[in-house]
Amino acid sequence: METILSVVIPVYNVQAYIKECLESILIDDERVSYFIVNDGSTDDSESIIKKIIKNRANVFYIKQENKGLSCARNTALDYVNSKWVTFIDSDDFVDNYRFRSLVRILCKNKFDSNLLCMPVKNYINSQETILQDGRGYMSVSRYVSNMVVGKYQIGVWSFVFDLSTLRKLNLRFKPKALFEDKFFVPDYLKYVNKIYFISSEDIGFYYYRIRKNSITTSNINEKKVKDWYESGKYMHDALLSLSPRLDKNAILKINENENMILFR
Repeated sequence: METILSVVIPVYNVQAYIKECLESILIDDERVSYFIVNDGSTDDSESIIKKIIKNRANVFYIKQENKGLSCARNTALDYVNSKWVTFIDSDDFVDNYRFRSLVRILCKNKFDSNLLCMPVKNYINSQETILQDGRGYMSVSRYVSNMVVGKYQIGVWSFVFDLSTLRKLNLRFKPKALFEDKFFVPDYLKYVNKIYFISSEDIGFYYYRIRKNSITTSNINEKKVKDWYESGKYMHDALLSLSPRLDKNAILKINENENMILFR
């Protein structure tokens, strides 16, 4: 049976969260392949992973020296072979029926889009807040207008990407960069005509966990400030390159966002 979806999970020192993550996403369905990349973890993550994935034929475990989140995702992309690909951060989790429902939807529908957007919740100390949800097609212009002001997410874990588009573009994550999604997603959007939103009523939510000492919440340092600025500026320029397909409101929002980047 053809693999319809690949799921990429980079792992680095998440022994407190990896069990919940994997148990929420793993299903025994040969139409789904999972690629777990252990990016040089020094805690007990590996032993936890091996216990959970034992005897699962559709899970592929890759171990490498520590190279960073971007390189771990890139390693997995070298192996995936499916129609669609999505990403999971190893400290996050999903409603446990999500992937059964998602596979059913992917197999049933022929989408007039090469980018699917999924429902997301923030998860902070067991408190949940909806970040995005919706159903149906949306123009890139409307999506960008909302994304640059934070109403829609840019994290790759909120999307399902068309693998043939990724291959055609040879699109990769920028090694050693923080906020790597701000480099990746805007480049992909250049080749998207419209986006399809899948509703939480159909697949449930992705739970984006906010925790201490993560990349986004750890203490500020020079590299973090530099990467935050560079990724924001790159996203600004990439989105502005879409101008012929954007309405005036979207362009206004993009330029206002650049002012916020400089102000911060």
